[in-house]
Amino acid sequence: MITVSIISPKVSLQAINRVIEQNDFGCIFHKYVYHTLEEIQDIYYKCKDHCDIIFCSGEFGYYQLMNIPNIEKPCAFVSYETKHFLAIALDFVQTHPDIPLNRIYCDFLIPSNNYLDLHRYLRPELMPHCCTDPVLSYETLFHTARELWNEKKIDIAFVRSTNSLKRYEDENIPYLYIFPDDNTIADSIRSAVSTAKLLLSSVVHKASILIRLVCPDNLLGTELEYQNITFLKALVDFRKEYGASFSVQTFITYFQITWELEDSSHLPALLRSLILYLDTHSEIPFRLGAGLATSLSNSLEQAEQALNESVHYGKNDGFLINEQLRLMGPLSVQDPLHVSYDNEKIMKFSKDNGINEGNLQKIIGLFLKNPRQVLTSSLLAEWLNITPRSCNRIIQKLCLTGLLTQIHTEGSMEKGRPVKTYCFNETACFSTFF
Repeated sequence: MITVSIISPKVSLQAINRVIEQNDFGCIFHKYVYHTLEEIQDIYYKCKDHCDIIFCSGEFGYYQLMNIPNIEKPCAFVSYETKHFLAIALDFVQTHPDIPLNRIYCDFLIPSNNYLDLHRYLRPELMPHCCTDPVLSYETLFHTARELWNEKKIDIAFVRSTNSLKRYEDENIPYLYIFPDDNTIADSIRSAVSTAKLLLSSVVHKASILIRLVCPDNLLGTELEYQNITFLKALVDFRKEYGASFSVQTFITYFQITWELEDSSHLPALLRSLILYLDTHSEIPFRLGAGLATSLSNSLEQAEQALNESVHYGKNDGFLINEQLRLMGPLSVQDPLHVSYDNEKIMKFSKDNGINEGNLQKIIGLFLKNPRQVLTSSLLAEWLNITPRSCNRIIQKLCLTGLLTQIHTEGSMEKGRPVKTYCFNETACFSTFF
């Protein structure tokens, strides 16, 4: 699977993280934050041996990378095209008719991108002010803005360089922060991943699957042996019926499956088929955890973590940790949840509000799967495999923080407790966790 190193200022990385959370790009992301352009070269030497392509949040970082002698990795960035600028300019002049384009400074119109070819679309007298210095740096870009402001040649600056925003604030220069929308970021990431795939040869992925049998402590040795043999037969029958090519190792209370795949995108569906097959053809309770990586040791480590999640879930089901280190599951359902465990905001919210982190991760996974999902305590209980009473306590905490809103109550008090339904507050969820 493709590994992408993202190099970005902190503010820009927040937007990129949001896009990554909402899309499955089928790759692994490593993230690096820089504060000055000079830091980028050090980051490059730190990440180049651990990625297939380097992705920058903007052109400034990209061109800094391209100045590194004998650079070994392909590079890409969140591309900003002429159409994007024209759309922003049109919206701005409609909402600010008193400020013409030629009273605006744009720090992303630079010689290296040929000023986005705006001269093809705008008359010279309408052109916004640009930085013409061939040396690209935050200092050069801001110096041009300050000079134009002091000379009263501009009324506002369109600023793309995130790390320069404080300078504009300190100098009291009005600015509009320009950053690509989520669709543009997603398209740029997909383009970068496609480029990396074209440059790289096919890689065989390693899947490790751990299946633990749930046996009573007082089970006799002969009975345990019989259960192992029976379960092994079910695994071998599945392998034969589905034409799979995995190997099986047998231990006292668990099985280890090793599976090499050229196309790892089919693994979740294969695991779902395996879980449903075992649930149907074996009476022995089991828990399944799977890991996917380019090395066997990493996939086995991920499988152990996924197995712990499966044990906690407590059903004949399974979970997968993929190469992006995202937890998927429960795998028996057609459209499992995708949970990311590197979201620090979810961790903090969980701690501050007394909600189990694993349960909160799954609820946010349910939100990302369908932001308009209607919730009840019973529905949530099915996903979390905890009691509706426990789910109701979680729901009430989320309502108090404004993340959920009660929308309807069914049934009357005479017939027992009414069924309450809730919906996610999309704006609050995105602002709180992404």
